[in-house]
Amino acid sequence: MPKADRDVYIVNVGGEYRVRPAIAAVKGQTAGGGGRPLKVKFKNAADAPVTVLFPSGICTPSSIPIDPGKTGELELLDLPAPPAATEAPAVVVTYAVIVSKGTEWIMATGESGPRLIIDP
Repeated sequence: MPKADRDVYIVNVGGEYRVRPAIAAVKGQTAGGGGRPLKVKFKNAADAPVTVLFPSGICTPSSIPIDPGKTGELELLDLPAPPAATEAPAVVVTYAVIVSKGTEWIMATGESGPRLIIDP
């Protein structure tokens, strides 16, 4: 299986479900732009099943269910090719993650990066 262009992790930190990173910037060209399909891999490292939801026009299907410890992969739809003289801009993929915990649905919080803790 080819390497993903971006990995996204769904984790449980202290009882709070988080998505790292909150959005995925994917660099390169889609197949319609003359390149290979761009892929984003979602890894569920949480203790419950999740569903990743996407806005329309980014991919099909518009949601991916992922069991705990499993991986789901998103292949971006073809985008228009950039002018030949310029480099392809990054594609920004937005998503929402819903965690299914028993009879409860929990929206995961997006994180932009690791926290820096300074102990005096």
